[in-house]
Amino acid sequence: MESSKIANIPYIRFERPDVDYSEFKDSIIFVDSFEETGKLLSNEFKSKNILHLAGVNTIETILKYDIDLKKLFL
Repeated sequence: MESSKIANIPYIRFERPDVDYSEFKDSIIFVDSFEETGKLLSNEFKSKNILHLAGVNTIETILKYDIDLKKLFL
């Protein structure tokens, strides 16, 4: 934002609206990091299919853990 002010270039930012997940609290597991995600997947979801929607930049952290690649969908 500061650079756009200095260069006198308009700054436009698009944000997604907040979502209220409270109605799904029994079916969503919240984690604080991708490390925690990898541990959770390798321990509690070993036999389940996994759909990873967080992007390829984060997949390396998850792949440090024992995850069946045949069940991982990116």
